[in-house]
Amino acid sequence: MRLTFFSLFSLVGVSRGFNIDASAIRAAEATRLGEEPHFGNLTIPGQMQPTNLVFPDGLRLLVYSPNAQNISVEKKDQPSAPAGFVTPLDFAAVSLSSGSWMAIYNYSWNISIQAENADDVVATIEMPYDGHVLETLSIRHENIFLGRFDSKRGGWVVDASRSSVDSTRNTSRIIGLPSLDGEYMLLGRKSVYSHSSFIQPGWSSELSDFVIMDPPANSQEHIDPSKAPVQIGTWINGFQLEVRSCKRMRVNMNFFNSSNAKIQEGYRAVSPYGYMLNSSEADSKVAVIARLPLRASQIEPHSLGGSRLRVAQLDPASGEFRVTHHRETNGTSALPRIRFLPRLVEIEGSSMDVQWILVASEASSSASSATSSPSLVVTMTLSPQPTIADDFQTATASPPPSPPRTADTITDPSSSVSSRIPPIIPPTEGGTEKVMKTERRIKSSKRSRMRRTRFSKSEIL
Repeated sequence: MRLTFFSLFSLVGVSRGFNIDASAIRAAEATRLGEEPHFGNLTIPGQMQPTNLVFPDGLRLLVYSPNAQNISVEKKDQPSAPAGFVTPLDFAAVSLSSGSWMAIYNYSWNISIQAENADDVVATIEMPYDGHVLETLSIRHENIFLGRFDSKRGGWVVDASRSSVDSTRNTSRIIGLPSLDGEYMLLGRKSVYSHSSFIQPGWSSELSDFVIMDPPANSQEHIDPSKAPVQIGTWINGFQLEVRSCKRMRVNMNFFNSSNAKIQEGYRAVSPYGYMLNSSEADSKVAVIARLPLRASQIEPHSLGGSRLRVAQLDPASGEFRVTHHRETNGTSALPRIRFLPRLVEIEGSSMDVQWILVASEASSSASSATSSPSLVVTMTLSPQPTIADDFQTATASPPPSPPRTADTITDPSSSVSSRIPPIIPPTEGGTEKVMKTERRIKSSKRSRMRRTRFSKSEIL
């Protein structure tokens, strides 16, 4: 054993030209002998050499690091959040809203690196699971994920782009992490879907229900919705709700015909349908962000970037959809805050029982259509040295520049034109050249400048 120990030290430590901590040697020796390293503090050698650590419960870490790192791996018997609060890292591309989440193990792992902001490692975390347990829980293999705790969201975040499941070995892993710091938990989703799943519009089916869970037993989370965990639901058309709620509830979304809606004077609907939300707890305190998808046909006819688009919300008292202007939310205002993004509209509010329609100003639309033709004429200007755009599509798609102001225009149009356009010299009948002279009258004793341009007969023919 002693001989093997010194041989390993000589081979790895001396031949590669760097020092290795004793804990790293013990970990490497234990791996070679088939023993398992214990939880606690370990040292990872640098030089981007693979370090493979397998712990007693089956947790495995494969780490590449350019520098030696002190790493701590501990089991946590009381995870920071229940297993039911799971959101995708990229909620715009992945939906994990349907089904119920549960913990495969009743504990989590807390991994930390001593160096601050260490983001130069390449790490893979892998955890095995029991296939028979999944069958008992009616959980499919592809619905097993390793989640990382996010304190801002108050729950577990799944990075679907880095997640991988090996059903032949019954293992779930996260691949290629640039940093290991965090708390991890093995999660399972009881659902008939795998990976992305979406909610259907409607009221009367389980497939149309967005079930929002009750927050953990904490006084602040039951009083202040901003302290509750984030829960995200995504519908089949891209409509999405990001909710923090003080109570458990069921939320449904459905469409309605906007042609029959009474809309505030001066505005008209730009979509044939609107969105209607309904919840089982209308009086519950919530903080919600609704994301309404935008189509090109809704944006392009009105303005660039949707600056003339508006959101009209139903006023229950008058039965009229009224335009909600951009406002900042605060603790007392019930008016939502609205942001127009390239492909969606974000509406921040405090109610789950609302109706919205996308509208545009009738006055601005008619004004823009009335002035579109002359604007194309007045913006066509001559340039002595025309520039060439890098992208042809960009050049053709970019709007023409605004016409100059009255104060900036030239008061003498004849002088402006003669200074830009060269004279045209027609040939005489005999084939000789005929010169036309163009002079600008300048009040000066000096001789006037003359422009002479010659065209040969062959060039004109």
